[in-house]
Amino acid sequence: MIRRSALSLVVVAVVIACGGKQPTTSTGSNAAMAPSASSSAGSVETPASPRLFIVFADVTRSLTPQEQASVIANVQTIIGLLPTGAHLYVFPLLEDVQRAGAVFNDQLPQIQTTSDAVAVDMARAKWSRDVADKLRTLLAGPADGRNHTCVSGAFRKAEEITEPGTAAEIVVVSDMLEDCGDSLLHKPVKLQKTSIEREIAAARALPPVSLLQLNGASVTAILPTVPTSGQRVARPPVHELKTFWRAVLDRCGDNPSNYRFGTTVPQRLLDYKADQESLEGRV
Repeated sequence: MIRRSALSLVVVAVVIACGGKQPTTSTGSNAAMAPSASSSAGSVETPASPRLFIVFADVTRSLTPQEQASVIANVQTIIGLLPTGAHLYVFPLLEDVQRAGAVFNDQLPQIQTTSDAVAVDMARAKWSRDVADKLRTLLAGPADGRNHTCVSGAFRKAEEITEPGTAAEIVVVSDMLEDCGDSLLHKPVKLQKTSIEREIAAARALPPVSLLQLNGASVTAILPTVPTSGQRVARPPVHELKTFWRAVLDRCGDNPSNYRFGTTVPQRLLDYKADQESLEGRV
């Protein structure tokens, strides 16, 4: 038996109707739910790890087909490393993220037996296929709402879901090229240019007051990879984007020591998979 860590309730006040009910654990439905709080005695302890994963997948038109494929592949990688008991939200990243419903919302069960471990592996595989299909449908669909990228809206959406005491991973799979009329800088911001030194200075000059409260969540940005010759829009160096978003997040209540920004899934996230495989091998 595995001792499950107590999970804080996550309440989502969005277009998805939660109905104020606590969910039952499932492996495939997309009904809106929040993690349940429960525990059980056993000889094997579940490693301390976040149980809430909020993933934003860029579906805007600034991405080339190669970048779109990279976004989907990275989201699938994240799904593949989810620990047991994890609650996953996947949202499309577009112009109005806050009004967009989740394309996926479900929770993995805890593992108590060998058959449970098999069921969890099957659930991850099904989730991966389902999410990829939904993202491909969005990318092939109407352009309405996909002409601008509002990463600020993604962080506002994450604020709605995170709560104090609920360890969370916020993963943004995007080129991170803010093109938003309602940015967290309280003015329009457009990062589709070769240098964003002015925008970095503006972010650093923000008053020392909270823009958001992400309740200590860990933030990771994974940029889709594409040959430079295939880029559809102008973009600054990756290190400038990383600096800009760190300056913004410094006023958003995240966990700065866990901030990761780059073109690959960071080792900090990949470690979840290694920990999970070790745990499953002891069941």
